[in-house]
Amino acid sequence: MIMKKTILIFAVVLMALSVSTVFAESDTVVQARQNFLKAQSDYDLARADWIAARQVYVNAVKANNTNATFPIEQSKAILEKLIDRVIAHIQVVKDRIQDAKILSDSEKANFSGELDADSASLSALKAEVQTITTKDQYKAVAEKIKLERQKDLKNIETVLGIIEAERGERIIDQAQNVSAKIEKYIDNLKSKGVDTSGIEGLLTEYRNDLSLASSSLADAKNKFAAGSNEDGRDALKAGKRYIIDANKALKEGVNMIKEAGKGIREQQRENRREMRNNISALKPLNKSR
Repeated sequence: MIMKKTILIFAVVLMALSVSTVFAESDTVVQARQNFLKAQSDYDLARADWIAARQVYVNAVKANNTNATFPIEQSKAILEKLIDRVIAHIQVVKDRIQDAKILSDSEKANFSGELDADSASLSALKAEVQTITTKDQYKAVAEKIKLERQKDLKNIETVLGIIEAERGERIIDQAQNVSAKIEKYIDNLKSKGVDTSGIEGLLTEYRNDLSLASSSLADAKNKFAAGSNEDGRDALKAGKRYIIDANKALKEGVNMIKEAGKGIREQQRENRREMRNNISALKPLNKSR
């Protein structure tokens, strides 16, 4: 039963890292996500209106219509809704940061502060959208929003990358506890005369993989913190792979322990049967006396 609980614990923590999008969300995060979906829907509607209006404009230009007018109002609307959508996305991430128990208060304040600055820049651009009166002005403001969005996405990836790496480090801490429990099982089998060399080899492999995972995750955090998100992603993926490899070694080791346990129990049952047979054989001798 204890062994089953040990395996279950590791399976749960491994899933937490392998499927990073699955996590318990607070009511605040759920509401922020709903607001984002609403902003996304509003943006989609504005974009549809803008595409239709722009097509009318393009067709008029192609027909050499001198009265062709660039759809300023629809263009302003799509930019406004785009900004609303981006700000709503930032709010979702900010609420996730506040929910992240693995972050210290100072880390939460630092990350949230960076995202607040992004939101403020986008709000300023929203005010600038209202001043658009020409196609060239629209293109200029749209480019500013694009650049701001790129910076915002990089900041979000940095924050979420660091959070995921720290979650991985916590998982490794829990996995080390599993390692200690496996070692106790090995000692117990040794005391019963079982050859544990194969299991010990798998335990060594398991621990080596965890060590490599720990180094990769620490490297990922440093890379993300330095703004090298691409290198951070690679290091994070490597850390996950090592944890998965460790899990494979653990499963194989646990199966070997189970088989050894079955062998011991079968031997114990055989010993009991032999003892009962010996006792039964002695009964007639006792009667003859």
